[in-house]
Formats: sequence, C-alpha cells, structure tokens
Amino acid sequence: MDAKIKTAVSSYSNLTLQVNDGEIHRIMRADIRRGSLWFEPRKQGYTVCLTGEVEGLLYNFVRENFGTPYRVHQGKNYWLVSGINEVEQIIERFSQRLT
Repeated sequence: MDAKIKTAVSSYSNLTLQVNDGEIHRIMRADIRRGSLWFEPRKQGYTVCLTGEVEGLLYNFVRENFGTPYRVHQGKNYWLVSGINEVEQIIERFSQRLT
C-alpha cells in the first residue's frame, strides 16, 4: 500500500480505500454504487483510471489538468501523472459532490 495515497484518502470521510494485488489502489465514494477511482504507483508517477460513474464525474477534470489519456485499454482511459501532488488533486476533486 502506498502510504501517501492512504493518507490522502483518509482526509475525506466519504471515501474508502481498497488495495488489490499489484498495489492497485481502488478509491470508492459512499454515494457512488458503480465505478471507482484507481491509482497504481509506477517508477515515475502514478497511473490513473476512472471507471463507471466516476468517469462521468471526473473525465473532464482529469483531461483538462493532465491532458489526453496515454492509453486506452479495454475501453478504459489511463493517464500517467507525475507525483503525489497530482494524485491528491484528483482525490480531493473526487471527494466533492459534482452534479
């Protein structure tokens, strides 16, 4: 588990963290039933993936701030962000009600 991601998520009472095999961090929000925010630590930064309802909520924010996805795999977009500051920005935005 990446301690920095764990710390960032613990700042928000409406978010929960689950770590899957391979250090893939799944962040869920209490009011969202389908979809999650995913981070995977890399040697240089983090991979970010949005699924389900989360993609609808965060796609524009992530694209505007971090550019176009670096790859699309099985219909999912993946971005590469350079460090924990960017991860914290995305987590903070995810914690907010975006309607």
